[in-house]
Amino acid sequence: MLTKQQKEKLINENKVLPTDTGSAEVQIALLSGRIDQLSRHMSAFKKDYHSRTGLMRLVGQRKRLLAYLKKEDLGRYESSSRSSDSASNGPPSCQTCLKQSVLKSIIVFCP
Repeated sequence: MLTKQQKEKLINENKVLPTDTGSAEVQIALLSGRIDQLSRHMSAFKKDYHSRTGLMRLVGQRKRLLAYLKKEDLGRYESSSRSSDSASNGPPSCQTCLKQSVLKSIIVFCP
């Protein structure tokens, strides 16, 4: 679970408008933070199947949000994927997916 300070930091870094808390970019950043935490948890607890299910759901939700953003506004999609990659909260590169896959059954969406 992300702490309140971590959420506020992610929201401030990715908001589109000053009062923005729910745009696709913010949602993608929050999901990426949760996915990062769960991935680290899964590397320590490999047999935690309940958390694996939750991780797969979050990856799918982020994938759908990225697809929506790509369909609606390609510029916003590229900027959000670039900013999430540079913050190391976003999806890892395809080579990292192949080399350091925590869960081989999960396909991480690499834009």
